[in-house]
Amino acid sequence: MERRCDGYNDCQDRTDELDCPGVCKPQEFRCHNGTCLPERARCDGRRDCPDGSDESQCAPSCRPDQIRCSGGGCLSITRRCDGVSDCPNGEDELSCGNGRACRPHEYKCLSGQCIDSRQKCDRLKDCPDGDDEENCVDDTKSKLLYRINI
Repeated sequence: MERRCDGYNDCQDRTDELDCPGVCKPQEFRCHNGTCLPERARCDGRRDCPDGSDESQCAPSCRPDQIRCSGGGCLSITRRCDGVSDCPNGEDELSCGNGRACRPHEYKCLSGQCIDSRQKCDRLKDCPDGDDEENCVDDTKSKLLYRINI
């Protein structure tokens, strides 16, 4: 297998990528397949190289309230582990478990899903396993018991 001029630096001194045909100009980026692109196309959130190498090894440039998808682009952190794959490869839904914290006005289901607190004990199962309807106090029964105990 030829490792010279393959777009990857296999030698520490990078000599395997020197003097290769199709060498890009200083203001250009070379894709792993040898295609040259303007440097501004690198890490812009769009896959311009056929192999996506223009979006690999990019420094995170998202805002603090965002996460970066490996395919490029930023995503609101609130969309992580929300049950919907928003990143191209679905990485925003990986390794979620039930560790995501819910917002103050939300109830956390045993599955890890967050629902609006008003949906807890509303007699409708909103959590996947229905735990939002467990351990609920029926207002009618509690009022009746209160009256009897007086």
